[in-house]
Amino acid sequence: MGIGASEFWQLNVRTLRPYLLAENIRREERNYFAWLQGAYIYDAVGVVMANAFSKKGTKKKEYCKEPIRITPLTEEEKAIKAEKERRKIFAMFDAMERDFKAKEKEK
Repeated sequence: MGIGASEFWQLNVRTLRPYLLAENIRREERNYFAWLQGAYIYDAVGVVMANAFSKKGTKKKEYCKEPIRITPLTEEEKAIKAEKERRKIFAMFDAMERDFKAKEKEK
């Protein structure tokens, strides 16, 4: 990818602009992936340090189970995520209701 030295000297400035823009896009992409790799490393080191220095009985931290998402969710994925959250909230309320009823029986 890019332009050869002989071709470079024969082109004018206007025809070089697309090559410059393409190189800038490649640099931006490499920079983003380096940042993303750093985010994974930061997370991994954080999990190790948190687990190494946590007090006994503390719940262990876990490394992320899914990759960091770099593309937006589709409408279908948004709907699935919303449904999971809704079910989670209902489960929490059901547990609260069971606890409340159990405490009422104890009285």
